[in-house]
Amino acid sequence: MADGWAPTPLADAPSGRWEFPAVWSNSGMIVWGGNDGLRTDTGARYEIQISPDGDLDGFCTTDCNDADGQIWSAPAETQDLTFSMDTMTLNWTAPAEPGSFAVAYDTLRSQAAGDFGAAAICVESNDPSDTSSTDVTAPAGGVVFYYLTRAENTCPEGQGSLGARSDGTLRTGRTCPAPLP
Repeated sequence: MADGWAPTPLADAPSGRWEFPAVWSNSGMIVWGGNDGLRTDTGARYEIQISPDGDLDGFCTTDCNDADGQIWSAPAETQDLTFSMDTMTLNWTAPAEPGSFAVAYDTLRSQAAGDFGAAAICVESNDPSDTSSTDVTAPAGGVVFYYLTRAENTCPEGQGSLGARSDGTLRTGRTCPAPLP
């Protein structure tokens, strides 16, 4: 990530010293002489390895698509899923880290709290317009609907998390179909 610290290898680095002349050579430093307790006449070239940022978005080693500056990672999970007063509209907060400039959302509904797999329904699929969806289907008497939302983008593995259960286990759920062209 840009403007961050990363460990650099110490192989071929000069010994610790002070009062030394040094020259930066665009990818490393040449250090010669100086004082390490005694005057020294040794030196070395210390090369640093910098990951290239092909799309110049500021993300190097964690970038999921270094050819596209509009996307850098899978999105984090959505937050604060609630119903509106009309009892059909669900609202949520966008992920704190969207991973790209373009994020879409899936809304999953299930009649079983722990099963958002094949039995779940995709109420909304890949909708980039807002952080809400509407489910006009009302549960039958004695039935409860459970909902999860997921952010996604075009990163490979670009589906965000469905959150975690109270024991910390990540929730899993079905993949919703892409929208029709």
